[in-house]
Amino acid sequence: MTVHSLSFLLAAIICAALAIAILLRGARYRLYSSFSTLNGILCLYFLSSFAYAVSDVPFWMRLGLIAAICIPGSAIHFFTIFLGRMEGIGPKTVRISLTIAALLAPFMLSRLVYEFWVGAIVFGFVAASLVLCLVFIFDRLTRTTSKVESARLKYLLSGGMVALVLSLSDFLPGVELAWLPAIGNMVTVVYMYFLSQIIIQFRLLDLNELVGKMIVLATIVTLLATIYSLVGVFVSNIPGIVFFHTFIAGFVMLILFEPVNRLVEDRVNRLLFRERYEFGRQLSLLKRELANVVDVERMCSLALTRLENSRRVTSASVFLKTDDSPDLRCKGYIGTPPVELLEAVAQRPFLERLRANTALVMESLEAEIQDLVSAGESRAPETEQLRETARILDSVGADVCIALLSDGAVIGVLNVRDERMRDAYSPEEIAHLINIANQCTICVENSRIVTNIRDKDRL
Repeated sequence: MTVHSLSFLLAAIICAALAIAILLRGARYRLYSSFSTLNGILCLYFLSSFAYAVSDVPFWMRLGLIAAICIPGSAIHFFTIFLGRMEGIGPKTVRISLTIAALLAPFMLSRLVYEFWVGAIVFGFVAASLVLCLVFIFDRLTRTTSKVESARLKYLLSGGMVALVLSLSDFLPGVELAWLPAIGNMVTVVYMYFLSQIIIQFRLLDLNELVGKMIVLATIVTLLATIYSLVGVFVSNIPGIVFFHTFIAGFVMLILFEPVNRLVEDRVNRLLFRERYEFGRQLSLLKRELANVVDVERMCSLALTRLENSRRVTSASVFLKTDDSPDLRCKGYIGTPPVELLEAVAQRPFLERLRANTALVMESLEAEIQDLVSAGESRAPETEQLRETARILDSVGADVCIALLSDGAVIGVLNVRDERMRDAYSPEEIAHLINIANQCTICVENSRIVTNIRDKDRL
């Protein structure tokens, strides 16, 4: 057994783990199922290549080649969904690749499989299909208007090119270039892990985020390996307890995993993402402080102060409904002054959209408008409504606008903006802001209760 063959086994195990992990998150979603299918096919290819490398049985070579010709269709299908190319050339290319795979399959089961030209066709088919996937990414890169998304797409494209170049030699059984196949397999599974994190996070990751996640993963894996090794050293010579050290090591790891994972993530966030870490820390402090506040003015002051101290916000404002009017009035702001009033009647479509979505993000609205314009619906009512929503967001100085909801009604809004960059807030940070908005809602409701009690006591 060589390093080459072991790299196939390790890659197969990791691809299987990625496929199962994504499936457990939701097999109903097409993106999840297509990614799991791709990883399942890669797992079959790597496993067959490992079995053929250690046994030299022709069956495994045939199975590996069958898995290889299935890779193009599954890869193109995944990237078609992932990049939003559900119309046009994407689906057609998937059908063409599946047709070619069906035509090549009989050759994998015949004696012609040993012919050089058959292997060359399979190699060229797989390579050309994966290059096409990179072309899809490049096309998305040329069409994007966001600098942040453009930078992240460049990472995705560069990583894909490196993984493709280093793994090309792995797509034909019997092609061995010393250490290159082992590195190619490992780079491929690292790239698949990168894609899995993008899917889980619902957005493209930048390089720092990827490095941070890899550091956390490497630390946890090292800890697990250390525990297994230490337990194995002490009990390996004791007869009759073959699985004892595995059981003990697994039990210890389950106990330590959560606190160690939290500790490592905290340290990595402090080191690599100081601004994001400080933003999260300020929001956590704000949430605890708001739990003891019943005065609305105090609530607004605390919220705006903490947001300003986080250094991730250049403008922020709080709008609340007054007792004598359904309109939302500005109760405080930092940065650029927003409009003083959001009229409930005039801005009803905006408030209805906000109530339905809880949070409105300027980047998402602009992307929706761009998609509708590209589809030739620039004058459609939906497009005009989205433009009006974006205009209102701009008037209140918001990249992210979050509703304060009470009994299904909007009683206020929390607006934040970072003028230094587009797409400034990740989904996790928006989720934290939603939690702050929920806590503000509780403060407003408690303030009303206290006011009513005082009025009754006064009477």
